[in-house]
Amino acid sequence: MKPLYLVVTFLLMSLFSFGRDIIYLQSGPEAKGEREAIVILAGLGSKVHNERKIAQHFKNKGYDIYQPSYIYRKGIDKGVDKLTRFSEKHDLKSYKKIHFFCYIIGSWTFNRWYEKSGLTNIETIIYDRSPLQERAPYSLMKDSKFIAHLVIGKVNDELATTPYPPLTNFKGKIGLLIETVPTRLIQRHRKTAASLGPINWAVEALRQTHSDYCYVPVNHDEMYTNSEKTSPEIMNFIKTGSFGEKANRIAPTGDPLIIE
Repeated sequence: MKPLYLVVTFLLMSLFSFGRDIIYLQSGPEAKGEREAIVILAGLGSKVHNERKIAQHFKNKGYDIYQPSYIYRKGIDKGVDKLTRFSEKHDLKSYKKIHFFCYIIGSWTFNRWYEKSGLTNIETIIYDRSPLQERAPYSLMKDSKFIAHLVIGKVNDELATTPYPPLTNFKGKIGLLIETVPTRLIQRHRKTAASLGPINWAVEALRQTHSDYCYVPVNHDEMYTNSEKTSPEIMNFIKTGSFGEKANRIAPTGDPLIIE
């Protein structure tokens, strides 16, 4: 009975996910040219977590908040097209400054989109990176291909087989927020995730130039459900270009995929 329940749940989620743009604008008479905005590119986890909680957590902090529905089941390039239409519709180029916070598939999408966006007012990019969770698409493709296609679409396979496309020509500030705890999904697919080799925690292994980085003791699910655990670092980076003096920049030494 439980497998049938899960399939029905996944079907319902696939009907309603990835379909809402979430926007919170600051009240006041200032024109866009005098305001700043944060654009949140939430990831595949928005299918199972309350995606609105993320945007709600960052509103009322002095920024307009945009959380576009950009993920497209048929591929990353289709998501790039959706992000382009969103940017034009909401005239993002008119803001004084824009700050992007990108979850995992958001990072792959943003880096493709940035090359064609033409926006010159992007001040900050924060990438949510995870040497653990970035193995989830591959693990699902290998272990649960039917369910992954049913719920997520072929974009999961594309994400699983596409190496991270580094952004190299950005002149603003780039921060890497690195998760260090495995999700239950990764734990369930531990063997397949581990088949890709040992976890490399070195920031250089993420292949992304950056202004600052920090390791955070959260898993990917908590990036959706407990934004308060990482939002101080995120807001500090947006305001100062640094994650702060208290941020942890010492890489973990263990590999949670290895069973002793």
